[in-house]
Amino acid sequence: MPTLKTNTEKRIRVEERNTRYNRKWRQKLKDAIKDFEIKLSKGDQEEAKEALSRAFKVLDKVAGKDIIPKKRAARRKSKLHRNYNEKFSPETE
Repeated sequence: MPTLKTNTEKRIRVEERNTRYNRKWRQKLKDAIKDFEIKLSKGDQEEAKEALSRAFKVLDKVAGKDIIPKKRAARRKSKLHRNYNEKFSPETE
């Protein structure tokens, strides 16, 4: 942590600004995933596919901005896509 008072005050301001920015993007991510899950549970394939692509887009942006790690974004994308395929893929029996 900075030792000078002015540096400390500036770091506090910068951290608050970055926290607001990160929270905004995390909330967008949560909203996109929640929207996909709702449309998936309704069973409408077209709406779910659109919501899935929006969730992927937000995940990629959040990972690119280093708000979440890239591998975490990849795992979430994989999980969302797996849920979509389980719901809408034809039975293989």
